[in-house]
Amino acid sequence: MSKSLVLAWLALTAAALPAAHADGVADYAWRQTLSSSGREAVVQYRLPASVYLHSRSAQLDDLRVFDSRGTVLPFALRAPAQESQASRHTVPVRVFPVFGEPEAGGGTAIDIRRTADGALVSVGTHATPRGDAPLSALVLDMHVDAQAHGTFDMLRFTLPAGTPRYDALLGVEVSDDLKTWREIAQSHVSWMVSGDGAALAADRVEFEPREFRYARIRWLEGRPIQFAGVSAEAVRYTEPAAPLETLVLPASPGRNPGEWMYASSVAIPVQRIGLQFNERNVSLPVELGSYTERRCRRRSTASNRAGASAARATCRSSRRTSRTG
Repeated sequence: MSKSLVLAWLALTAAALPAAHADGVADYAWRQTLSSSGREAVVQYRLPASVYLHSRSAQLDDLRVFDSRGTVLPFALRAPAQESQASRHTVPVRVFPVFGEPEAGGGTAIDIRRTADGALVSVGTHATPRGDAPLSALVLDMHVDAQAHGTFDMLRFTLPAGTPRYDALLGVEVSDDLKTWREIAQSHVSWMVSGDGAALAADRVEFEPREFRYARIRWLEGRPIQFAGVSAEAVRYTEPAAPLETLVLPASPGRNPGEWMYASSVAIPVQRIGLQFNERNVSLPVELGSYTERRCRRRSTASNRAGASAARATCRSSRRTSRTG
């Protein structure tokens, strides 16, 4: 069964209501009927433009919701959630193998040479490694591509050619200065290659998106090998622009010569103002401002208006519409 609701705004002034008057639909000058199935505990509506046009409060404090019996219902106003858009692309990384027996803490003391912009030149151990020194770690320089964004959420490994089967538990650590390392992930990687070349592979290590300059791969289980290649997945998040509504206001002559007035509402959050001209080619200076109604203290005197200038600009148009900020 459908359920009717009434959206009402623009209450009468307090002086027009008795002291003990209950809030009711009839007290509101503008109303709109809403409908729902009646089965939901919470419903959501997009406010129509007429609410902003006729409200007398910048925060919509004069807005009410009534059910079909005239009972005031609780509600909350919120801006629509803006979901960020993610774009990703694969970027190559430079791999530097580190040879030598791991130290007691699991790491290997290394010597690092890099350029002034932080690009790695060489990575080696403090002690001169023997010819049969085992591979202990891989250090990755993530900024091989100068255009690559520094936020990553995955590393992908390529198995060396001719390796039919491999399995290992890898630990991934990251750093921005090659001095302080923090572990961000542990994950198994494995490959199974059949005789005809078909492969089953778990070749990636995923983690929460984060920015870092360098990464270090350590073997927690399995035999260390030099991968044929390592690539990273770079991700970039962009916030979509908030949707804007366009409202055309009719003009009326103002009190001063050359002045035009446009009736609006304090509830409309104006970000940009445009002017429409009938002529094709227009260039003229424009001063934008607003009037505030002020009531005089003496009852016999009508209210007056106080003006305030908000912006000045020169509008030019070679079409039919010109805009000023």
